[in-house]
Amino acid sequence: MPDKQIGFIGLGAMGAGMAANLLKAGFAVTGFDIRAEAVDALKELGGGGASSPAEAVREAARSHHAMLLANHGPVVAGKPLDAAAYNAEELEETAKLFLMLRGCETRWLNDEQIAALREAFPN
Repeated sequence: MPDKQIGFIGLGAMGAGMAANLLKAGFAVTGFDIRAEAVDALKELGGGGASSPAEAVREAARSHHAMLLANHGPVVAGKPLDAAAYNAEELEETAKLFLMLRGCETRWLNDEQIAALREAFPN
């Protein structure tokens, strides 16, 4: 298994270029896209093709850090893959809460409250 192994999901206009650049840089790239022709194009460049998102990242996630990128939006990372998925879920739930409270008066924590939380829940 190559040391530089990437599972890449999404081979559209942006993803295809990124995957191609990773191949040129010496990474072993296995890609997935809902369009078979996008996966075929990656294979023609020397990459591998996957039939599902899980298959695209499975091998890389066994021994490497994992990263998720959704809709060209937030990037979350974790070690292992399930931690990245958890971090994505936390970000999504925080965003939902922010949207639900839009227009509502909110009270921010003061420095003393933040310090008390940090003491109670150290990293």
